[in-house]
Amino acid sequence: MISGILMLVYFVFMLLDGGIPANEGQIVFDMLACGGGFLFWLFFFAQFTLPLQTMQHRIQAFFRLFYYVTGQAGPVVRVENGEIKERKTEREKYGPGVVILDTASAAMIRTPNAFANPVGPGVYFTRRLEKVAGTVDLHLQGNAIGPLENEDPFADKGEDETDPAYDERQKRRFSTQGITRDGIEIVPRIGMKVSLDFVRGKKEGNTNFPYNAEAVRKLITFTPVDLIEESEQAIKKFGLTKLPLQLAADIWKECINRYTLEELFSSAPGGNTALQMILDEIRERLTKPKYQRKDEFGRPVEGSRPSSEYYLLEKRGIRVKGVTMPVLRFKSVVEEQIINNWKSTWLMRAQREREYIDQLHSYERERGRRSAVTTYANRVTHYLGAQDLVVRLNGDEVLSQLIRGTLYLVAQESNLHRQANDEIQQLKELLEWTEKRPQE
Repeated sequence: MISGILMLVYFVFMLLDGGIPANEGQIVFDMLACGGGFLFWLFFFAQFTLPLQTMQHRIQAFFRLFYYVTGQAGPVVRVENGEIKERKTEREKYGPGVVILDTASAAMIRTPNAFANPVGPGVYFTRRLEKVAGTVDLHLQGNAIGPLENEDPFADKGEDETDPAYDERQKRRFSTQGITRDGIEIVPRIGMKVSLDFVRGKKEGNTNFPYNAEAVRKLITFTPVDLIEESEQAIKKFGLTKLPLQLAADIWKECINRYTLEELFSSAPGGNTALQMILDEIRERLTKPKYQRKDEFGRPVEGSRPSSEYYLLEKRGIRVKGVTMPVLRFKSVVEEQIINNWKSTWLMRAQREREYIDQLHSYERERGRRSAVTTYANRVTHYLGAQDLVVRLNGDEVLSQLIRGTLYLVAQESNLHRQANDEIQQLKELLEWTEKRPQE
């Protein structure tokens, strides 16, 4: 409106100054000056609207600001921690736009009929009809599957518990429900830490977070589409924990069938329990291409198997950083049985542990004795071993070298040196006697 008023005032002055025909040159000059000044200041202010680094980006920012002034601009999207920050009206624009991602965000760009390319932290200038297909949070992500920490999955429906809440509780129960070989139901809570997959030693993007363009492409393009209650234009944030948690629950259900309840918590002294072995196998199958084979009773056998879970996560661009099992839930009858068994067998288990510890002490004593003998022999023969092999020594010379080596040993050990003053003097006298003794 202001520009229109200024134009009207300008032409009024032109009419009062002799009319348009008499001022054609002045009008053309003024129009060129105003247009050039407008473009100059537009380019100047465009440099401060975005975090720009290259001249190409500065030129692109100028054009995007020009499109905005002329009403042809596309959507301006800001992504923070994988969350979209935009006005709803931005989704209705289809011109050239811009996507601004913080250091902990990545996204996938699409056209109306195909995925285009992944983008990492920084600024990306979209072309006409390009949109954000999905976003990813680059932080280390944690989540858990199974019952809540203070929840009893086996309890009957409470008086104040609604049907949807009860159904959700049962859904959490069955998500990690496992049955032992003797038919006991155990429901654990499985926790996990995951991140976007990345190439070790190779840094991508303007961020210290684990960003990898190919991993972003895999995660967004290979993830099945869920029928969610959102509009077709909604931009989805792709989480990293759902698939690995489901895989961990499936491995748990497979492994728990190999053991009985008693085997699950018992082990040979110094060894792992079956529960620890299951947790180790879950970690191994999610983080390594191969894992140790086991028979139907959970005993390790020769050879290894390829981990289909690891390759599936690799295909999705996901890396598992840690797996925990902080909570195990049993029915109350089973829990009482475990406590009673522990009370009745604690003395036997303590005796087994003591025998194991005594055995370890015996092994350590023998290992220490052998190490001491080896050290003593090396120190005593310090000078004798330095002799050339072609030199033949007589008995007195060998004895002299051994005495010198013993003195060297005492000198190296400060505690021994303080406690063996008399012995050191005797060794010196023996060495002197040996060297002065007439040769036979």
